[in-house]
Amino acid sequence: HRRLCQAVLTRGSRWLSGCCTPSSVERRPAKNPDAPKSAPFFEPQIDWESLSDPVRAAAARQNARQRGADPDLVDAALRLRAESSDGAAAVATAARLPNWTHPDSPIGGEANSRLVRLIGTAPSTEERRGFDARTLLQNLRLLASRNLSLLTGQRTHYFRGQLAQLETALIGLALDVAQEFGFQQIGVPELVPPELVDACGFATQGTRSQVFLTGSMALIGTAEIALAGYLAGRIYRIDQLPVRLCAVSRCYRREISKVEDAMYRVPQFTKVELFSLTSPADSESEHQRLLSVQEAILNQLGLHCRLLDMATEELGNPAYRKFDWEAWLPSEARFGEVCSASNCTDYQSRRLGIGLAGTNLGGFPHTLNGTACAITRTIKALVETHQCSDGGSVALPPALAPYMAPFTNELTMLKRPPMKSMYFAKLKRQPML
Repeated sequence: HRRLCQAVLTRGSRWLSGCCTPSSVERRPAKNPDAPKSAPFFEPQIDWESLSDPVRAAAARQNARQRGADPDLVDAALRLRAESSDGAAAVATAARLPNWTHPDSPIGGEANSRLVRLIGTAPSTEERRGFDARTLLQNLRLLASRNLSLLTGQRTHYFRGQLAQLETALIGLALDVAQEFGFQQIGVPELVPPELVDACGFATQGTRSQVFLTGSMALIGTAEIALAGYLAGRIYRIDQLPVRLCAVSRCYRREISKVEDAMYRVPQFTKVELFSLTSPADSESEHQRLLSVQEAILNQLGLHCRLLDMATEELGNPAYRKFDWEAWLPSEARFGEVCSASNCTDYQSRRLGIGLAGTNLGGFPHTLNGTACAITRTIKALVETHQCSDGGSVALPPALAPYMAPFTNELTMLKRPPMKSMYFAKLKRQPML
């Protein structure tokens, strides 16, 4: 029985490791057999030859300055490398430098971001009823968010009845669209080592860190981190790329705003994430593919959105180039970010030991990530855009009808539409529990 169980577990683990990546993908061997298994995957591979060149070093300083990072990190890293025997301090310093920047990215702060295009139509003034999403959903008794600070923390909420079902419907729609574009769903852990978070370009220490640490582990702020960790240490042939993954997870962030709406900036939320691993030659076209997935979802939800090519100070450390989709928020008469798509080139793969077989290919594949659907913000834009003239209900877009259909019964109080408009549904006021 013991041998049989071992055989089953061995075969099962082989199948699991190959379900989202080719079975012939190799794991990078550990350099130090006494070190933890994860350690080699979190050792950044710094391009010292390039950084030591005076022209490239000057360009790195200018790049850091334009992105709001410390340009002195370049000289500090080079000095530590020359003085230190093990080089660990030099590598740690150089790893804090941001990625290079796409030549077409606007330089400066958020105000310098460039408009690429608009989609959808904004609700007219006559169609607006003045309710923000939080107020309307509370009036419908679908959202519980009052007096929760002592119970579950600031800016937390409970989704009830049809609103909880709407969350499930949005996840289903986003996953289906992602899979139509070739992304394979994978379940991910939400607790990961802090080293993995750092390797993906998100600081776990410092006053600006948004990461929740719990003991020796960290809660993910996005499934991008866990998906990148799934690929850590793997070496791919060029014919095994691209690898396209998507995942649903809860996301945890320490950011709290006293200015922004309580449904717009929250410490925990559900998100469907897209992640791609490509050859260096294909990463820009893959970036456009991520934008196409996002545009397809936003169009089906009937949202008025604009696409922005984000300025250098908004890129963070990992992104070579980033686009943001912002949806029109009628209650605030402004656009607000609902999803983004970033091309991180080899920034993350160098830190995670993800390699390309064959030195003539550049050594490292490129990683890209994008939001398919950030649930809370999407609900805010959706509810405010599609609230009805009665000021007390919301008409859901037709694309959500198949996903809400299983919940259409007397218990959820979801009004059944007539047969001629069977893809129309309304959120209605719920009885008190």
